[in-house]
Amino acid sequence: MASFTIIFDVDKNSTTYGKWLFTDTTDYSALGWNPVDVVGWLDISYPNGNGYTGSQSNPDFSGNPPRVKNTIPIPQDANGVFLNGTYTFVLNLYNNNPLVLDPSRTVTITYKYCPPFKFGLGDEGTISSTTDCFQYRLNVLDKTHYGTPTTKT
Repeated sequence: MASFTIIFDVDKNSTTYGKWLFTDTTDYSALGWNPVDVVGWLDISYPNGNGYTGSQSNPDFSGNPPRVKNTIPIPQDANGVFLNGTYTFVLNLYNNNPLVLDPSRTVTITYKYCPPFKFGLGDEGTISSTTDCFQYRLNVLDKTHYGTPTTKT
């Protein structure tokens, strides 16, 4: 069966920032396929209804290593924010020699993208301490503003 991994690269310090990193991890020998005969392409549905459609004539992968694709940008809204919501990724693999058009060689991954919350400068934690020399006590007060518990964690 076909298999692959996906990484949403949203690390601003990365050289592939704003792109998906796909790696085809299919065991071609288990399928009885020679990797040089394999082509693969992605079909992606975005949360807003748009998508990316690959094709057999212009494949995203070949069976030869490194079997990695990292040039498809993660879609953004008008404000430059990556689209939150459910994405559907379909990897279609076909053996060109002999030509095999078996739908069981297709795998689908559904993923709900919800970026990690990051505190802004005004929300950084603050802990203050005072000492009471008479009672040998240390008081610590957490003054962090955590926001509404239903929207921030």
